[in-house]
Amino acid sequence: MGWTKIDRATWAREAFFRHYHDDVPCFYSMTVSLDVTRLRAAG
Repeated sequence: MGWTKIDRATWAREAFFRHYHDDVPCFYSMTVSLDVTRLRAAG
């Protein structure tokens, strides 16, 4: 999967992005158990 750079000056959804980013910021968080034993052993 790659990334696509968005030109916000011409992006049709800029108003929606700005609304949710600035006016009503949405976010989520998640807590999980993660076994990093093999990662730590690899150094």
